[in-house]
Amino acid sequence: MRVARLVHAAGLENKGRVRNSIVAVVGALVLTACTHTSAGKWEDKMIQGPGTRPEDSKVYLVRDGKRHWVTHGTWLVAHGYRWPQDVLHVSAEEINSIPLADMINDPT
Repeated sequence: MRVARLVHAAGLENKGRVRNSIVAVVGALVLTACTHTSAGKWEDKMIQGPGTRPEDSKVYLVRDGKRHWVTHGTWLVAHGYRWPQDVLHVSAEEINSIPLADMINDPT
């Protein structure tokens, strides 16, 4: 709704491809802002989602707005994190809203 108002205010509602491009760009910016807002609150923190499946037990470090699966608990300790005290439990929606990045597969 807000995107449509911005397009209307700019007088671009009948400009065909220009309007579609603006909507795509504005939509991408809104999506980016939402993603970074969610990730930002977890920046430099260890997070884990809910569930009982093996996939759900993964612990992630959030860096630069992305979540990195940490495959070795020894890495956490070597980098100043306390296991399991520093692992924060978040909702499935919240963890899935943070883009997945390369895993941290270094034991030290």
